[in-house]
Amino acid sequence: MSSVHDILLTLHVLGGFLGLITGTTAALLKKERGYHSTLGKYFTRSMYLVAFTGIPLSILANNLFVFALAIFTLNMVITGSRAFKGLSKPQRLAMSIFSIAGALTLLVLGVTALTIHGNLMGLVALTFGTLLTSMGIRDWRIYKGTIRPNPLNIHINQMGGALIASYTAFLSIGAFRIITNLGYDPSNWQALFWLLPTVIGSLLLTRANAKYLKKAV
Repeated sequence: MSSVHDILLTLHVLGGFLGLITGTTAALLKKERGYHSTLGKYFTRSMYLVAFTGIPLSILANNLFVFALAIFTLNMVITGSRAFKGLSKPQRLAMSIFSIAGALTLLVLGVTALTIHGNLMGLVALTFGTLLTSMGIRDWRIYKGTIRPNPLNIHINQMGGALIASYTAFLSIGAFRIITNLGYDPSNWQALFWLLPTVIGSLLLTRANAKYLKKAV
């Protein structure tokens, strides 16, 4: 069992590293067909690897938090990479169901962590749970036909969100271990490591939306 875990973990870390490099480079390049779209495809595949290894890893570790985050990542990668092609109605319905299920898991874990255990990591679960809830509701409304999706807006936000997830993993796990190995105890700042990329990334996404959606009008 440990060998299976080690293989999955290696693939998971590799996918995260490749996603961080390809996603960042694609975000910095001019938004047009060519290098941006090619690197975007590699980024998408890398994040699929992260999500699809994260699910069995979470099951092996009996960790609902990681499982729900894998669903969170899958939602962003699938809807972001297929924003211009679109999803079929069954696919959109499946996305909304899985997203709401993952969101409820995160919200319950967040409330439990804060109210029962007094753990500030509950704020992380509540934040991601709220974001995933909005994604699930959006997919449900698109499925029902009550709103029309804006492909550019969805692509920017979802792919950007997936990139934020890469930075979150790097900061919350990689940087956390580096600081620990240096002899410091960053445990009191763990929630900050998880939320800081989301705060900074959200500001950058707001700027990107204002820039590119204005050009598209």
